[in-house]
Amino acid sequence: GEDHWVGKLTPADWKEFNRAWALFVRRDGAWPEARDRWLARGGPAPFVLAENLVRYFLSASAHGERTDLNRVAVNARVTGEPAAAYFANLLAIDTWPLKKPARVRQSDGSVKEVTAWVNDDVTRQHAALVLAAIGEPAVPSLTAPDVLRSRVPGTRRYAMYALGRIGSDGAVDALAALLSTPDWQDRGAAAKGLGLALTYRKNERARPALERASRDPDEFVRTKAQEGLSGRVKWEF
Repeated sequence: GEDHWVGKLTPADWKEFNRAWALFVRRDGAWPEARDRWLARGGPAPFVLAENLVRYFLSASAHGERTDLNRVAVNARVTGEPAAAYFANLLAIDTWPLKKPARVRQSDGSVKEVTAWVNDDVTRQHAALVLAAIGEPAVPSLTAPDVLRSRVPGTRRYAMYALGRIGSDGAVDALAALLSTPDWQDRGAAAKGLGLALTYRKNERARPALERASRDPDEFVRTKAQEGLSGRVKWEF
């Protein structure tokens, strides 16, 4: 989908975007106005911005730059649903083949040829931060089967935490449904998400589900439910 949209841009369009994007990279105060002008074009514009935010995000995540991660989150929120789709895909993806091999120096001084980008839970945690900042427009992407039914535990659980931090009715309903999953760690993550919704978003819709989780057969799930009900759950990101 993205290639189709991006392919509609003319060279002049790309020139305009690159001028605007340079403002973001330089942390220029003129960036928000330039960004909003670009997004107002509609069509492929938000998808182009979302893709560039992902690229910037990957560098910030790899280097642990929290300030830059927060900048990405703020701009992803303004971009809305297109950014949500990109970052949910980043949450779900396991590996991504590189267009051409890269040579990466290892800690022992040797050089290794890398042919694919490999995801990890640090990146997924950071993606959850961005998706939570996007808010309600991210809920459909976060509740998609390839996310909540992923074979990767970190994908499922960080999605649940992001849903909890968003805390809308739709997010709470999705988390409540996950309290019946056979995996006790997933049930615990769902209970934590519900606790986030109750604590940070004051969404009382989460309370009955947490009370149900407090009677779960597993002690870990019961503990997470009690933390949520008592307001002791924390958003660590």
